Amino acid sequence: MRDLKIPEGIRERNILLVDNIDRFLESYRNNRTSYNSPFEILYNLEKRVMFENNPEECILVAYKDWGDIIFRRKSMREEGDLRIVVYEYDTVIS
Repeated sequence: MRDLKIPEGIRERNILLVDNIDRFLESYRNNRTSYNSPFEILYNLEKRVMFENNPEECILVAYKDWGDIIFRRKSMREEGDLRIVVYEYDTVIS
């Protein structure tokens, strides 16, 4: 990756993509009001990936008080000045 002139205190970012986001969103089709919103879950996933030099292979994100969603890293690539990190929605665990 090309060295970017980044102001002090600002770190380089990763761009998060969820490969099977349609499958992830489909799991919320029945409007499960007791669960965290899908956008909150994606936000929490992005926070775990955004500034990491080597994002985790597997990330658990809470979707309710007693359960997590598993996202698995599928790939990581560089495109110009960007690093694209692709995760895949796997399943939920309680």
